[in-house]
Amino acid sequence: MKYEEDQILNIINKINSEFKETLLSLYSYPYQGNSDVYSYYLTGHCPSYAQILYNIFGDTETIEFHAEDKKGTHIVTKINDHFYDVRGNVDTLIDLGPNSKFNYSYLGAMQYYYGNNDKIDQLLIIQLSEIGKNSKIKQKTKN
Repeated sequence: MKYEEDQILNIINKINSEFKETLLSLYSYPYQGNSDVYSYYLTGHCPSYAQILYNIFGDTETIEFHAEDKKGTHIVTKINDHFYDVRGNVDTLIDLGPNSKFNYSYLGAMQYYYGNNDKIDQLLIIQLSEIGKNSKIKQKTKN
């Protein structure tokens, strides 16, 4: 299925706007970590964001690429012919290497490798995926 660019970006914006409240609601004690959506998903939780986008859009590709500065890797999601992460469309921000394409099943291994398989992260994935799916449904009913 083809999605319009503004539809994808609206859903990403909705997920991002709900992140902090959703994260804080998962803790029974004051959260001391980083509750900024960009810091959270750009510093080791990118496989989880890719999982959220996959849960919402389904027919996506997961792409790993190595950053220009060689500081590490980053996971982005290909929807239609464009690349997305927590920042939105990142077509101009990435430079894919020759061995950078992975399928959805690779996400589980990446989440485990980066230590993003804890209970809080899994609950975030579920809740933010539902927020995104609901936003997608609302957009369809408006059109």
